[in-house]
Amino acid sequence: MTAISESTPARVRSMYDVLLTAGRVNLERRVDVVGEEIKAKLFDEFHEIEQRIINAKNITVNTERGTTEIEGRTHCQFSTLLAMVATRHPILMVGTAGSGKTFAAAQVAEALTLPFYAISVGAQTSKSDLVGYMNATGKYVKTTFRDAYERGGVFLMDEIDAGNPNVLIVLNSALSSDVCAFPDKMVKRHKDFYFIATANTFGTGATRQYVGRNQLDAATLDRFMTIEWQVDEALEGALVEGFEHGPPWHAVVKAARARVAKEGYRIIVSPRATQKGAALLDIVPLKEVVDMVLVAGATEEQRQVIHDVVKQVWRRETA
Repeated sequence: MTAISESTPARVRSMYDVLLTAGRVNLERRVDVVGEEIKAKLFDEFHEIEQRIINAKNITVNTERGTTEIEGRTHCQFSTLLAMVATRHPILMVGTAGSGKTFAAAQVAEALTLPFYAISVGAQTSKSDLVGYMNATGKYVKTTFRDAYERGGVFLMDEIDAGNPNVLIVLNSALSSDVCAFPDKMVKRHKDFYFIATANTFGTGATRQYVGRNQLDAATLDRFMTIEWQVDEALEGALVEGFEHGPPWHAVVKAARARVAKEGYRIIVSPRATQKGAALLDIVPLKEVVDMVLVAGATEEQRQVIHDVVKQVWRRETA
């Protein structure tokens, strides 16, 4: 039995109370004397700070093995993911590249005080990569999946929609029953075996952004509870606060991401762009950073649009 609870640390709650009772009131009293652009910026910054404070939760997980408290920042959907995992059903996390799916799965294992196993699948992944094989001497060669299934643990199958759909069908038996056929014997599933898969698509085939993804078998997809994993922009910003240009660059990335979504460009603007750019800006000019991490693969017209957005936001954020 797994129980999950959240609590706001007293220090954070105190900060939040002060922010609500003083910060917003003071800001609202003064907006009539500032320009519209500055007013919008101030409210945006206030909202982001407020969200970071609200999301600063301590998560407590109680299991048969004991109690684990996760302090500090986690993804805004982490508690939901934990609650889904507690049902013991396989989980499919669908989200854009760089949104923190893999790291969140590792945090689940930490929260449950269980070993964490992971495999990234692709077109060359074979059945033996999952269930193992008998070598030339007749000895069984095991896999991390076998370890997790037999001994307990959180097993992550990363980028499941990039795998061979026919090979993945081997999962059906393992995920739908209490036993699975391995090359050496039938193995009973451990009571603390948890399966999480990540994907960039919902298993229905390639998209404009993820052209190499496969359509997954409906019987396989039916085994999963699905969560659409969002980009947590508050967490994204927190990861670059220690960099000199982190906050303004984060604002640039958010604006670029919004414009890309609006225009329907085939460009991925993930939180990785925020982290890479914040580190690069200490040694590389802004224009070159944009070329390196934001517009790779874009058309000349798209590059110009993004550069214009960057210039406008950067000027505003660094004024």
